[in-house]
Amino acid sequence: MDSDNDSGPIALSDDEFLELNDVTLRKLQSNDPEAEWLRITDNWIEGAGLAIANNNVLTIIELNLESEKRENGWLEDLCQGIACNRSIKTFELSIERCCMCQDIFRILSKFFECNSNLYFVRIFAGHLDEGIDGAEVKNGIDDYCINILSTALIRNTAFTDLEIHGDLNLTATGWRKLSDALSDPKCCLECLTLGSSDNIGDGFLTCLGFALERNKTLYSLEISNHSSITSSGWGFFAFCLKNPSSALMTLDLEACNIEPAGAAEIVSALAINSQLKELKMNKNDALREKDWSDLSHILCDKTNIESTYYLSNHTLRTFSIEGRLREDAADYWNMDHYGCLIVDKDICNDIEGSLKMNKCSSEAEVARLKILKHHFPRGGIDIHLFARMSESTLPYAIAWIGRKIDTFMNNIELTVMFNFVQSFPEQFDTRSGSNVVAKKMKR
Repeated sequence: MDSDNDSGPIALSDDEFLELNDVTLRKLQSNDPEAEWLRITDNWIEGAGLAIANNNVLTIIELNLESEKRENGWLEDLCQGIACNRSIKTFELSIERCCMCQDIFRILSKFFECNSNLYFVRIFAGHLDEGIDGAEVKNGIDDYCINILSTALIRNTAFTDLEIHGDLNLTATGWRKLSDALSDPKCCLECLTLGSSDNIGDGFLTCLGFALERNKTLYSLEISNHSSITSSGWGFFAFCLKNPSSALMTLDLEACNIEPAGAAEIVSALAINSQLKELKMNKNDALREKDWSDLSHILCDKTNIESTYYLSNHTLRTFSIEGRLREDAADYWNMDHYGCLIVDKDICNDIEGSLKMNKCSSEAEVARLKILKHHFPRGGIDIHLFARMSESTLPYAIAWIGRKIDTFMNNIELTVMFNFVQSFPEQFDTRSGSNVVAKKMKR
């Protein structure tokens, strides 16, 4: 997680890239510092492949293949140049016409595996084409391509961020290959995004769930715009989230057609998961009223002080599950995007308050704040609770109450401390003398 690359594409403004032309070619050949970001869109110049291969300034390269032009082997020359380069950190490949995918990935395999600077790869796979007779052409990002990427994930420890968007032509074999790579202890992938494909179903989610149980580095996962996963698949995925070995800290499941039953399973996993900090399930079906109540209880179990401390979720900081029909609806704490009011506003306020407290620096501090808020209402104290404590324990209890003042707690710590002093004034009597000592002993 603490990668030097900060897991993501290098932040450059859109006016910093260079299109491939004669001027750019000379900059590539001379290692001009301005040749840091190169965008190629079906345009080719003889000698560019060699220039890219020998360049040590190039950091970002975008290859946008929008036509089926293949004259004079220019694409092969280009890919061979990229494959030899060792300075590229961010590589984006967009393929609208997918009939050459296997050839492209075959040439680039050593680039993915051996470039020790490469950490971010983003691939856009266009819609699968239709043949002359109207039949769908089965090409594009397939098992062969995924096999190459999966091998690179194991062999290249710098490879930490992978995004794949668009239609995929994968079988169960391809998904298992990716899952096996994620499960491999040599895999260092930190961020994985799989967007916009109907080819991802329960089978893939099963493979991914098993991988998450063993993977120690993947802290960010986005699965968005997938409609083929059923509640059963999400239920199994939620079961894997309960595994204490899961490293996930950010989970984004936007527009995945998650029904209330599947969403409830994912929420229930939060009772055991102690790593996840951000959960987004926007543009899915809304949670039922009982699920909101369960979420409130998971974030703060108010049964007793011990339950609040040990059984509550103190790590989740962001939760959103906006519905998918009415994007102009009110705040989702008070109204989901189907327009149905959540009846118990106290539940909404409790959820919001718990999430805010979970943003504190340590879980121990989060637990302290929840205990003060829910077991010392309005600053009141249970005298019997403190009366049962030994005199050697009381100073620690006092220090625990007042060790930090949080503004969003409305100074409840000060109120608790004031009421404590009023209830046990002898604990703060600094006068010396046998009468005072005797009075303390008697009490």
